[in-house]
Amino acid sequence: MARTSLLLTIGLLFWGVALLGLAYPSGPQGPEQRNQTTEQIPGGTVQPPVSCTSPVGWTPHVVQPGETLGSIALEAGITTRELAAANCQIGNANLIYAGQEIYLPPTSPVTPGPAPTVSSPTYVVEAEWPVRIDTRRSSTIRVSLLRTADGLVPTVEIQGNTAALATPIPVGTLDAALRDAFGDEYEAYATARLQGTSFDIQLASPEVQSLAEPQVSWVWNVGSEDPGPQSIDGYIEVEWRPREGGGRSEKRQIWSFHLEIEVLQPLFIRGQVNVLSLVSGVIGSGLSLPWLYEVYNRRRTEQRRRGRPRP
Repeated sequence: MARTSLLLTIGLLFWGVALLGLAYPSGPQGPEQRNQTTEQIPGGTVQPPVSCTSPVGWTPHVVQPGETLGSIALEAGITTRELAAANCQIGNANLIYAGQEIYLPPTSPVTPGPAPTVSSPTYVVEAEWPVRIDTRRSSTIRVSLLRTADGLVPTVEIQGNTAALATPIPVGTLDAALRDAFGDEYEAYATARLQGTSFDIQLASPEVQSLAEPQVSWVWNVGSEDPGPQSIDGYIEVEWRPREGGGRSEKRQIWSFHLEIEVLQPLFIRGQVNVLSLVSGVIGSGLSLPWLYEVYNRRRTEQRRRGRPRP
């Protein structure tokens, strides 16, 4: 009888443990565990959204037409990667539009830090052109692509021209130098071209130049016989060619420009004075030869009356 009671007790304990395992497959849960829920969807678990806030002390900036993230970062004195990381609301750092609001660092840092020991060279486009030219004379347009530090002042090499600076369009790897935008295995070559239907344009420098040089320049002699406001358009294009050969080249346009030039028709051209044109101009201005002769006679009569010598 005692043996039968022992077997019955062991059986009851076995079934109790089995039922407990079915009720709590992963063990008993506490109150905190019972309140947590996770929704399973194909591909993973739903995570709470990550908030995107601007850095403390940064000020808003409205993107203007023609601005890129690279040009804004250059003006702000930081790298494009730093600006993109601080403006996580942009989403795609390669696509910003005019009117979009981004955040920039304060103009003066709170705690100046040490200057970086290694930095990629900055490329700047420098252009100079004549605002006015005569129909009988040619003038010069110069465009340069150079590696430089901050604080560059546009240089006028040709007297009478005006000059300006511009930032190339960022391409390839962020924060990489223009010549290394697609890696060290490529060699970069730049080409610049001008076009204007009212101008005679003659290139006076090599058209294709290697960016291995710290500065490359293109010079054109331009002239026009069509008086009035005229325009010239141009662009700079860079081609990255594989050093080993056999690969595919990468070609990008990094800058384009539009120049307004006033073409003037001179009234007198040295060695070519047209008498008929001069007389026609006098008559067309409201003056006539008989009227001029009458004025001259009146003046001579008054001089005689005053006793002055005859001219």
